[in-house]
Amino acid sequence: MAVRADVSEEADCERIVATAVETFGGLHVLFNNAGIIRRRTALETSVEEWDRVMAVNVRSVYLMCRFAVPAMTEGGSIVNTGSGWGLKGGGNALSYCASKARSST
Repeated sequence: MAVRADVSEEADCERIVATAVETFGGLHVLFNNAGIIRRRTALETSVEEWDRVMAVNVRSVYLMCRFAVPAMTEGGSIVNTGSGWGLKGGGNALSYCASKARSST
């Protein structure tokens, strides 16, 4: 049975890592690839939309790393996916481009 998790929520990230360690006996790889996009201009983007995109696209990277690193007792690798739009923005994607620029640096 699949369990829903929100990678922008601290408790869910902690549970994800703990479940991986319990299930597989350790953690050796973390691949942060979550991302959402809201197709809006600066004038159309609400504060709530901005916050949600930043939470999923940026905060989740921090949270997953925060819990994964201590679990990587025998070493491991972390891969954080960014976006080309973080280097050169695309149209009508203000919050997405800003979030990927932050996470790809």
